[in-house]
Amino acid sequence: VHQLQRVRLARLAPLQRFLERHAPEVANHVKDVYVDRMARTLHALFRAYHAELEKLDLAVADRNDVVAVPEDAVRYALTGRVSLAKRGDGFSLGDRAGVLKRMDEPPLLVHVAIKENRRYPFEELFRSSLRHLADAALSETHFVTAFLHGADQSSPAVQSTLQAIFRRAFSATLEHLENKLFACHDAVGLLLVVRLIERARTRATRGPAPTASALDAFLGDCEALVRPRLLTILTQNLEGVKKAELSRLGVVSTAPHYVARRYGELHATVLALFPDECR
Repeated sequence: VHQLQRVRLARLAPLQRFLERHAPEVANHVKDVYVDRMARTLHALFRAYHAELEKLDLAVADRNDVVAVPEDAVRYALTGRVSLAKRGDGFSLGDRAGVLKRMDEPPLLVHVAIKENRRYPFEELFRSSLRHLADAALSETHFVTAFLHGADQSSPAVQSTLQAIFRRAFSATLEHLENKLFACHDAVGLLLVVRLIERARTRATRGPAPTASALDAFLGDCEALVRPRLLTILTQNLEGVKKAELSRLGVVSTAPHYVARRYGELHATVLALFPDECR
């Protein structure tokens, strides 16, 4: 699509200026048709991309990934031993914070990842979708300004057109995010997503005004969905500790208890990602 815009449509910008001067009703019709077709195209594109990203989803945590889960939930079914691997699931930050350094990297190529048998946690898929949207919004800003309006990028007309073009794509992305959050138990993933949103909003302000305006509103909607789910998961962990039955948490030994380990990992994750807020 962007190739078509640059190679063919961009050359017709002088004709659109001519229509604006001598046949404004025709110029408005051209703009309306373009906005409608591009909105449909982007909506279909991002719905398809989200469906493809689902094939790369790596389940990191489930409903048993709370701090004070009964010991039975972290035992191997065959041996009856407590699973060391499960002691930190959903709580250990590890190298997952690296996603914050990859914000400027291109979106994931699903067909390549599938061929290489790769899987990614929630925050990496969100980063990829967000980068895809940001790239599309920036490209559309330049084209809409040059072709449809021939005006300064900060003009209200450009901002209004950009909002109309991306309204459906933003809506599809928010719908996909909401569906993912419904079954999400990954506290670390959501903490990282909140950080990604905050940094994306800051970076958006450095670009063209219409792009920043469109993305800021969209990112605000994303944050409004993510934070309540994150609060729910953290509250579940807190309530789990308050209501924990000591008899179901295993025996006391000299080894670190899995509940203490989970709490320590979650606390360290919060401190690492939100150092200023934790002071």
